[in-house]
Amino acid sequence: MTSNIRRICLRCDVIKQAIHAVVTHAQDEALTVIAHAVADRVPEPDHAAVQAVIVDEHQCLTLVLGGIVRGLLELWRVRRH
Repeated sequence: MTSNIRRICLRCDVIKQAIHAVVTHAQDEALTVIAHAVADRVPEPDHAAVQAVIVDEHQCLTLVLGGIVRGLLELWRVRRH
C-alpha cells in the first residue's frame, strides 16, 4: 500500500473514531473531544486540517440526522391525526 493510501485510510479511521467519540461523549464539548481524538492519532502538523474535516463531517451528519428526525416527527403527527 502506498504511503498516500495508507495516510488516507488512517485519516478515515480517525474521522470515524472521532465522530463516534463525539456521539458517545455527548455531554462533553464536541471540539474538545475532536481535539483529543486527533492529538492521539495524527501527526502534529496535520492536526488543524484533520480537525477541520471532522468538524465539517460532524456538522453534515448533524444536519442530516436532524432532517431525518424532523421528517419522522412530521410523519408521526400526520398519522396520529
